[in-house]
Amino acid sequence: MFLPWLTISVSMFGVSESNSINGFRSYGIMVFIAFIVAAIIPLMGKQEAALEKNLWFSELIAGAVAVLFLLISFFNLSNSVGGGFGIADASYGFGMWLAVAASVAILLISWMYRDPSNNLKEGFDSLKQTITTHTSTFNTPGSSAPKRTNTIDELERLAKLKENGSISEEEYLQMKAKIMTGDVSSFNN
Repeated sequence: MFLPWLTISVSMFGVSESNSINGFRSYGIMVFIAFIVAAIIPLMGKQEAALEKNLWFSELIAGAVAVLFLLISFFNLSNSVGGGFGIADASYGFGMWLAVAASVAILLISWMYRDPSNNLKEGFDSLKQTITTHTSTFNTPGSSAPKRTNTIDELERLAKLKENGSISEEEYLQMKAKIMTGDVSSFNN
């Protein structure tokens, strides 16, 4: 990413100037993020075994995202390469070619070293189910309501005990602290 993706040379009146542009621009940043994700995913799995299906499919997605954004960058930069009426000359830098090789390597290596039972359709279905399960857990109405209701009920019951004089102020504060931290096992009588 830090290496030149595009080298532009300008010659006019016998004076030459050359400048390079690295990959940390526009779509190159997405390629960099995809590379980081592709580097982290294998560290999340078991090091002595093939990646679990969701991790494997996520690795393929990271490689595909890198390839996609590299292609977009390549075609965007191709508008700069070759034009200039003989005054400017632009060429792809070795950083671009190295990034292309790395992104294709991510795809090939993750495909070659996958668990033989993994395929694209099952990987997609598994990832979709995992996302759906996690999303439905967060969006389920009342998923956190029972705990909150129990806490409120316990606090109301505790306030009534204090009002009746069944417990002292000190006992009230201790029990309230336990209820607020979730340790109500000793109060369920």
